[in-house]
Amino acid sequence: GTGRWSAGPTAGLAYSDGPWFDAILTYQLMSFAGNRERGSVNQTYIEPLISYNFESGWYVQCDPAITYDWTADTANAWIIPMGADIGKAFKMGSQDLSLQVGSYDLLKRPDGAPQWIARISVTFLFPTGH
Repeated sequence: GTGRWSAGPTAGLAYSDGPWFDAILTYQLMSFAGNRERGSVNQTYIEPLISYNFESGWYVQCDPAITYDWTADTANAWIIPMGADIGKAFKMGSQDLSLQVGSYDLLKRPDGAPQWIARISVTFLFPTGH
């Protein structure tokens, strides 16, 4: 959507212990090609995740996608959501799936951005090591 090609370093770390799954994903995107009439891309992304999984297949998690836009003025650079998701892992035929719904308040956001977000996702699961 930026009209620019972007790339940058990415890192992820995950930890699982019993019903807990914790992780962090981060990357830095910088534009290097594309339509020069469109603005440059220079964005940091940090996504911490904490999840608790119940034996029934239900889970709760907090998974905010935090961003900082280095090309914006300081007052409009941050997006900091806070909220939670609830989901259920299940089988449909032979396919494992997860259905999740969540809502996040944008504690810090650029002028004119929405005050909150809702999300619904369906994920195809391919477990190994049963």
